[in-house]
Amino acid sequence: MSRSIIPAAWLSLLVASPALAQRTAEDTEDEALLAAATPAAAELAPTAEEPAPVEEAPVEEDEVLYDEEVEFCGGGEESVVDLASYELEDAPAVARRMLVRALRRGAVDEWQRPWALSTLAEAQLRLGRPRRAILNYREALRLAPSDLGSHARVGLATAYYLAGARDRAHAEAAGVVDEVCASRWSQVPCYGARRIVALTARGEASHQAAEAAARVRASHPRWADGFDVIDARLGVPAPRSAGRV
Repeated sequence: MSRSIIPAAWLSLLVASPALAQRTAEDTEDEALLAAATPAAAELAPTAEEPAPVEEAPVEEDEVLYDEEVEFCGGGEESVVDLASYELEDAPAVARRMLVRALRRGAVDEWQRPWALSTLAEAQLRLGRPRRAILNYREALRLAPSDLGSHARVGLATAYYLAGARDRAHAEAAGVVDEVCASRWSQVPCYGARRIVALTARGEASHQAAEAAARVRASHPRWADGFDVIDARLGVPAPRSAGRV
């Protein structure tokens, strides 16, 4: 298995869910909790000795799994992370269940754990569970910041935005947009980062980010389906006009 599996998942992206288009009482509660957190608490993911303070609602099957101490079995012939990534587009609930079970049973090699957590976070986003996705994205990035890099950071920015934490979404997206947009193979997450910056910035900065996103879309028509899915996921219409880069 190649260690560069996560960027491929971005090309299929996420199917929009009606649950993501509406703010719920849980999302409002999470926004308040995130806003009240100290900078240190926001950056440091909880450990097994310090349970996550933001997860107050009941969690099915202990979906926030990085604080579990597990034994790694050394792997088999197939990677559950690969298999789960294949299910993300059409069956995110299946992908989530596969990863939850594998992580709890220790059936993930230690080096694969960041990718398992990041893929689990993507599945949670597709299922309308951004609060849980935030925690798993943060821990995945803590474990392998260089390997997961910009793609996972765009996922984290999206989770913050869908959870109602707009300032954190802006900071994450603005901090990674140049890096992710520098790669010709990352134009779909690039578009997502620019859209989040446009949605969370103010005044001229918002307008400039929206124009930049429109130029990305116009320059890469073959990825229009991916751009459309991002717009639907964020609950915004496609740009009305887009000049060529």
